[in-house]
Amino acid sequence: MKTAGGTGLIGTRPKVYWDWRIALGLGGPPKVDSAGEAELCAAVEQDPRAAGYPFSVWTGADLIYHLVSRGFVSVSAETIRQHLHNLSYRLVRPVLSINSPDPSYATQEEQLARYREQARRREIILL
Repeated sequence: MKTAGGTGLIGTRPKVYWDWRIALGLGGPPKVDSAGEAELCAAVEQDPRAAGYPFSVWTGADLIYHLVSRGFVSVSAETIRQHLHNLSYRLVRPVLSINSPDPSYATQEEQLARYREQARRREIILL
């Protein structure tokens, strides 16, 4: 029987690094250039609704979409997080709240309070 690599063990071979950068511990070129970082910083500084989006909190995926729509290269959410960290920002989980910039929200909230009160009195069933 032949042995692989002269180790005396059948079927063994040295560990192969498919990505040589992992083996050498080297990083690649920056994925977001200075113009991309400037656009990222400008996007984070403005409200997403002011930028024309239907949400009020930026997420990593939303920032990627925003940058790609501006002609920048698509990157991962982790890359966005790292660049935000370098710019002294951090991603946090959004706090769920019932505040809304919708002008009719106050009347909707009052109607919901009325429905809850009726449900408490067992006049209606809320599903």
